[in-house]
Order: sequence, then C-alpha cells, then structure tokens
Amino acid sequence: MKTWIINTLRLFLAMIIGAAAMALFGHYTAPQSTLLHTRSGITTTAPHILYWYDPMHPQQHFNHPGMSPYMSMPLVAKYADHPENLSQGVGISGDQIQALGMRTGTVKLGILASSLETNALVVFNDREVSILQARTAGYIEQASPHAVGDLVNAGEILAKVRVPAWSAAQADDLTLKRHGLPELAAAAHQRLLQLGMSTSQVQTLEHDGQVQDVVALRAPRRGVLMAVDVREGMTIEPGQTIARINGLQTVWLEAAIPQARASSVHVGQQARIMMMDGANSENSTQGRVMEILPAVDDNSRTLTVRIQMNNPGYRLHPGMYAHIQLLQPQSTLHILVPSEAVLMTGSRALVFLAQPGNRYQPVEVRVGNESGGETEILQGLQPGDRIVLSGQFLVDSEANLENLPARPLAGENTMVVTPAHSMPPMEGM
Repeated sequence: MKTWIINTLRLFLAMIIGAAAMALFGHYTAPQSTLLHTRSGITTTAPHILYWYDPMHPQQHFNHPGMSPYMSMPLVAKYADHPENLSQGVGISGDQIQALGMRTGTVKLGILASSLETNALVVFNDREVSILQARTAGYIEQASPHAVGDLVNAGEILAKVRVPAWSAAQADDLTLKRHGLPELAAAAHQRLLQLGMSTSQVQTLEHDGQVQDVVALRAPRRGVLMAVDVREGMTIEPGQTIARINGLQTVWLEAAIPQARASSVHVGQQARIMMMDGANSENSTQGRVMEILPAVDDNSRTLTVRIQMNNPGYRLHPGMYAHIQLLQPQSTLHILVPSEAVLMTGSRALVFLAQPGNRYQPVEVRVGNESGGETEILQGLQPGDRIVLSGQFLVDSEANLENLPARPLAGENTMVVTPAHSMPPMEGM
C-alpha cells in the first residue's frame, strides 16, 4: 500500500512537471505573441504575428525579422486579423505608416482646366519661300561663295550672268531711237522685255545709252538658302532655278495630336508655348492654332497641328523643340484627386479609402481627364472622402495577402485585388 502511494505521487509530480515544461516550451515557440502588462495590472496579448514579408514581394514569407533580400529594406510583420474586420479594409500599424511616410488627402470638387500637353517641332514656314530663276540664256561670269544653309539678305548679289543675246537687242533699240523711228523703237523695246530684261533695266538703258549685257541675280528676300546652283562658267537656260530661299520672319510649330484627342483641338485654340532651348527654358509665350492638317499619319495615327509664331531676331531656329499646352478652360465642377493617389493596374484604376482605426479599403474608380497633377474621378468616390496619397504599394500588398476585394463600381460585381507578380520561391532569412 505504501509503495502504491509513493508511485502515485511520483506520477502526479511528473505530470505537473511535464505540463509546466510544455507551457514554457509553447511560450517560446509559439508564433511571436507576447504578454503586455498595463499600469492597471491587466494583462493583454499583443497582436499575433504570422510572418514577416517584403511589401514589394508579399508572396515570399520569412519566419523572423530582418532585411529584405530584394529591396534592402526592413521586413514588415504580418499580424493576424479577424475576418469580420476585412469588410472595413486592411489594417496598417502606426509604425508602418510612419516608417513609410504614408500621406492621406481629401477628395474635392474643383475645376479641371483641361489641357492637352505635347511636344512640337519648329519648322520653316513654307509660305515664305522665294525662287530665283534665270529669265534668259547665258553663263555665270561671277558667283558669290554661298552654300546651302547660309543666311542671305534681301538684295544681296548671288551671281552675275552675261547674256549675249542682250547686246545686239540693246544696240538695235538705241540705234532706232536715235534715228527717230518710234514704231521700230517700240518693237525693239518690247523685244528687250521678252529677252528677260526688266522694265527698270530697259529704262536705264534708254536713259544712259550704254549697252549692258551683264545682269546681277539678287536675293529676293532675307532668309536661308535652301538650294543654290551657281558656279562660275556655268551655262544657264531660261527658267532654270538658281536659288531657293526660305524666310525666317515667321516659323511654324508642328505638334502631333493623338487621334483619340483630335476632337479636343480646334482652329483658333489658345496655346501656351515653352521653348526647350536651354537658355530660355523657363520663358513661355502665347499662340493660337492656325491650322489642323487634314491627313492622319498612317504610322503614328496622329494629326498634325500647326501654330505660327513671329520670329523677331531669328531666335527660333528650325529643328528646335517646344513644349505646348493646348488650353481648354472649363467652368464645370468635377470630383478631383491628386494623380499620385490613383493606382493603375492595367485593367482598372484603384484608390485606397482611409477609414478610422488605420484601416484602408481598396476602391475601384473610373477616371477621366488629367491635368496639372489632378485626375478627374467619374465614378467611385465622393467629395470629402479620405484617400491614400502615397505608400499605396504597402496597402496593396496587404490587400493582396488578405485577398481583400476592392469595392466595385456601381452595377458591377465585386472584384478581387490582383495578386502581385509572382517571384520564384526563396528560403526565409
């Protein structure tokens, strides 16, 4: 009997020691939950940590904290949550919010000064072109040393041409005039005009009485030599082009407008122009759309919009780039959010709604125009809603981990946030 009592006591003592050991072992091996003691003496349990993860690659889990092998940033703890809280969004701890600098803002009503921004190219004004041609046959006796691309002034001599046919015709005209034969002199006068002499040249001939068979070819305007074909000793024929000059008093800005936005552009529309020439990159000027070319480019599917600009001092050079804004002032109020708040996923646009208790709900939205860093919201939000402006990737990662459905647009089925791009599995740190 005594032996049985001793054995029973030993067994009972072993059971007590085993239970204590198991409790102690469970305390150190259970997934990171700790006991917190408040000042009032009440003991509470801290949030249960399931694992750690990199917000940029939430599909990879780690069993203890440390630095991420992907982005060289601290891993984030994933806490257990109650399923009933998911309807109110995903919870983000205050430490995470502070560490990531997450910012929130308010959805507002405002006027979106719609504008279409694009780059434009400075080109020559093709309506300021002058062609210099030979009026009669001859040969180049003297040519100026000009080349394509040179800037020439109006009246500048490009070449001197000797015209043998003028010598005899001018002598006949002078002889008939001296002998008082007006009818024959008039015929000789008309012949000189037909040979290519100008009225002023004929008048000078009859006034001075000196035969001139060399004519100077002068630039008809100030501009750039786009083509020049004169060499000493060269023979020319009537109608042959000697030079082509493009003026620089005005230039064109040509911008390519996407076909989808073609309806928002019209002739006379005001444009804000900022030259991208380095020295004057901050200067801007105003202009208006002069012309919309009718043909659409087959490759880029764009329309060409043309703006004419004055060019005092020839500061605008063809080939320069400019940034233009085609302005469309509006007076209608729109629901607006900062553009940085909208997360484009490819198939849809998401905004994260900030709710009490550091909880955030993904909301699907339909966006409209964007201008000046603001985006128009056509559906999904109301003025006064609090939304996340920065740090959306963390909220999106948490939502992906929870498989949290985004609030759909009215009349659509609930959609689930698409999980982040898959990465090959890696071992925990």
